[in-house]
Amino acid sequence: IDDKIEEIKKTKDVVSLLELLKLGDDVQRASRRTIKAGKGALRGRPYRRKKSVLIIVKSDKGIGKAAVNIPGVEVSLAKNINVEILAPGGHAGRLALYSESAVNELKNLFK
Repeated sequence: IDDKIEEIKKTKDVVSLLELLKLGDDVQRASRRTIKAGKGALRGRPYRRKKSVLIIVKSDKGIGKAAVNIPGVEVSLAKNINVEILAPGGHAGRLALYSESAVNELKNLFK
């Protein structure tokens, strides 16, 4: 995706971008929460949230605050990427959107 994504400052703009990319169904899937089974629910941690889209950028110029209120959507810097972010819970295959500069940053990191 173009580097202009890093400069988005409003949540409604992020939502419209995700709808434009046909990712609205995935965001809706992550908006629901379920009640956990087991002792964690009794100890004050009753709910589980699903993960949705991961947006990877080189520098956060506003996208981080804009996407924080969308359930399941996370923003991460390219230099901070690790396996736990890309595959939460050890389950590979999380949907990720990369900005062009983030891809170049990752190329430079792993040379």
